[in-house]
Amino acid sequence: MRAIYFGGLVKYFVIPHAGMVVRSFSLFILSLILIDIYSTIHPDINEPPYNIQISNSAVEENSDQDVVIGNITCQDPDEAQSHSFVLIDGAFGRYKLVNGQIKTSISNTACLSHGGDFCELNYEKHSYHVVRVRSTDNGVPPQSVEADLTIHIIDINDRPRDLKLTNHFVKENATVNTLIGKFSASDEDTRQVSLRYFMLFFRIASEFL
Repeated sequence: MRAIYFGGLVKYFVIPHAGMVVRSFSLFILSLILIDIYSTIHPDINEPPYNIQISNSAVEENSDQDVVIGNITCQDPDEAQSHSFVLIDGAFGRYKLVNGQIKTSISNTACLSHGGDFCELNYEKHSYHVVRVRSTDNGVPPQSVEADLTIHIIDINDRPRDLKLTNHFVKENATVNTLIGKFSASDEDTRQVSLRYFMLFFRIASEFL
């Protein structure tokens, strides 16, 4: 609180949010003067956005390129402002940010053909990834905030791979039920305890029935 001095008498005023109220007292006069100086005492400043969020945070493993995962939003004390979003860290290129949406960024062609290390969204390798997003408002001067967002990988049933037969030859005139070889395959889904094998005949092969 400040004081105004006049003729040796203390004059009195109060500064509320909307301005400065001046009350001047003397033995003969009582006056009330409202001086609106809010814009000079308490100017508005641009505050940074906060609370960056994603509308959905999960995607199936082995998903193809350009699958939309979720929309990015944030909050801002300056409600009338708009915001632009930039992906600072896309988990080694696995994800991208386009028009406010987090999407997958890598084709799954090699993944479906070869599996394993060719799959960038592989639940058995990493059950989640962390991306970092920056939000910048259009205030003056612009203010920014960054946040880490977790994207969870949804486990799906992977198909078996590396089908092999231990032996490819059989002696002529072999008797019925002669063991030729055994099948084996690999499966990334470690919770599956067994694999079943079926023979598909594309030629006349009654000799093997």
